[in-house]
Amino acid sequence: RDTVSGRFTAGPGRSEGFLRVQGDRFQFDSGRPYVPIGINLFVHTSLGRSIPADRLKQCEEWIRRLSDHGGNFIRLRMDSWWLAIEMTPDPETGYQGLGKYHQQTCYEIDRLYDLCAERGVYVMHCLDNANANVNLPDGAVEDPKLRWRETYDPYVKAQGGPCQTHSEFWTHPRVADYVRRRLRYCVARWGYSPNLFCWEFWNEVACRPETIDRVVSWHRRMARYLRDIDPYDHPITTSTGGDAAWTARLWYLPEMEIVQQHVYREPDIARAMDVWTRTASERWNKPCFFGEFGIGPIGRGEGSYDFDEEGVHLHNGLWAPIASGASGAGAYWYVKSYLDRHDLYGQFRSLSDWVTRLPADRWPSRPWKPLSIGFRHPRRYPLYVDATLPTSMRWAFRWPPENRFEVRTDGTITHAESLRPHLYATKGRKRPPVLIFDSPHPIELIVQVLTSVGNDENALVVSVDGRPLLRRAFPAGESYGRQQRYIPQYKNWVSTYGQEVTIPIPAGRHEVRLEAEGKDRLEVAYRVRNYVTWTAMGPVRCVGRRQGDRAWFWLQNRLSTWSTEYEDGPVPVVEDLEMVVEGFSDGLYSVEWWDSWEGKVRDLKEVSCRQGKLVVQVPRFHRDIAG
Repeated sequence: RDTVSGRFTAGPGRSEGFLRVQGDRFQFDSGRPYVPIGINLFVHTSLGRSIPADRLKQCEEWIRRLSDHGGNFIRLRMDSWWLAIEMTPDPETGYQGLGKYHQQTCYEIDRLYDLCAERGVYVMHCLDNANANVNLPDGAVEDPKLRWRETYDPYVKAQGGPCQTHSEFWTHPRVADYVRRRLRYCVARWGYSPNLFCWEFWNEVACRPETIDRVVSWHRRMARYLRDIDPYDHPITTSTGGDAAWTARLWYLPEMEIVQQHVYREPDIARAMDVWTRTASERWNKPCFFGEFGIGPIGRGEGSYDFDEEGVHLHNGLWAPIASGASGAGAYWYVKSYLDRHDLYGQFRSLSDWVTRLPADRWPSRPWKPLSIGFRHPRRYPLYVDATLPTSMRWAFRWPPENRFEVRTDGTITHAESLRPHLYATKGRKRPPVLIFDSPHPIELIVQVLTSVGNDENALVVSVDGRPLLRRAFPAGESYGRQQRYIPQYKNWVSTYGQEVTIPIPAGRHEVRLEAEGKDRLEVAYRVRNYVTWTAMGPVRCVGRRQGDRAWFWLQNRLSTWSTEYEDGPVPVVEDLEMVVEGFSDGLYSVEWWDSWEGKVRDLKEVSCRQGKLVVQVPRFHRDIAG
């Protein structure tokens, strides 16, 4: 046998290594920080029909377009009716049931990982979709709009699985074996890749009181198993739905390394993301991430949104999380129907370029602190504007401690954590809110009824100063509203409305009582018309963080939301505004203003800090600006 001798020189590789959780941020093994900016990736794959011929091509095109514009993250939906590798036996798609992995889909995922490695894109690998199995009610599903989902649950006997009911999944030993086998397969096939950012057990697992103990126990067991078999120690997370009090039990698990939230149906997406991020960061001291966001079901233009062609809600959902202290931008959901349709990929480039200008040596380090910022208005704005009242999910499904709310002329309210986005009709949860106004001129309260949950007796009842004003029916049922679905375990219909009820309020001090009648609840949002002065409300929302003598921030015109821009007319320009930053040492500082829409430096100035206060003239801007 011949032998060959030779020499070679080993040098440093170009790979940054694997991604890790570092405090409440992410960084590579090399120490370089990672800030996820991207989208959800999925193509609908229906049982009973052949695999879409262009599925891989479409997914690759999305990755290329995203990375061409600075994006670096995808949430890969390897589940249910998207890109599942394991599914109910079906001759048309080629699925063969539990324990038999669909090799065409596995091959396509291989190719996606190859492209991600080439393009510098990292993958949140979602393993299962709770809306296709464990979130379904046990017993017969009567709602035809939910019934089709049952065929995508391979664990129940009706589809060849071992479980009698959907919820038996959590404790059935054979199911646990199937799950462990699939985890082993995924680790063996894709765990090698540094572009695998993290494992995600579930999409939107419902945390309910009757199942929460089993859900928490399952996550603990499976996360420990996955950690044992994954030689590369990829981070682990999940995503949830349901009452925040129950979902919190999952985030307290040390095995859940990333706290995740999905945000839809918020009139002011930036505000909702800021509030959740600050709350989650304080409670769990883990990376906080928005795995999905969008306008969501509002009863008009679902997924396409012709009334927001410029992408205001997309823009706000990308910028607000990072500036608020989340570990990345929100991952957008409506890719084909909205992002592609309006060609809004430039939004990712602007944010990506701004993030690269942040101090890389400090981005993942601690401690982070919120900015202490105030504003001065040398010129008063004689402008009354509409204001969306803040609601809170803290007492979403429980009795709130307060039900009387003073609405201030700056748009804030007393006891804000107790004003729920639900008006309950049911005993035990029903506590009608009373909104108190004091205005020198007539105003209007707009109650937007988004959804009616219950039966055909549901209605909104309004009284002013103790006198009945109106009763408006919002029946829930098969033929009511713009969209309908049935929830059999509660015997409730859900009807989507998105209708506004206008309540005129005379000048002076008045109390408005809002009540729901019927079976369950009305899901609502509140807006006040011509009550708040723009200056009093603080025309600008500032979210940002500081470390030592450096800071980064995002200033948003509070009226620059998809709802106000496209339902209430033009948004006024912000001008003649001074920003007062406190807490810095005296000296000379550089302030760089970044055009968050055009993606370029707009202005650079040097400003002196005296007596711990840095006074900065804010450039005139329309929607938002960063620095």
